[in-house]
Amino acid sequence: MLQIDLNVFKTSRNKGVIIDSGSSLAHFVEGVYNPIVDEITRTIPRSIGTTDYNGFRCYLVTTSVLSVTNIFPLVSLNFANHASLGLRPQDYFYLFHK
Repeated sequence: MLQIDLNVFKTSRNKGVIIDSGSSLAHFVEGVYNPIVDEITRTIPRSIGTTDYNGFRCYLVTTSVLSVTNIFPLVSLNFANHASLGLRPQDYFYLFHK
């Protein structure tokens, strides 16, 4: 469980953050994105290389797509009233071949 300051979710009008589950991409504010990526990086084997590309952390995996699901953790986004959204690696990664 990551301890993220709830103030990062406030908007200028103090109305909260918009979650659009119909989108193909999720965009997190800086105070949320970096802790999530840092924790994912801590949980994977050190043999997985990383690089930054246009401000995004990229993981260099040379194994099959099937094993990617075994290397990277499940991520759960928890909301008010005990609502949560579970994400598998294939749900939160954009896979591309170099």
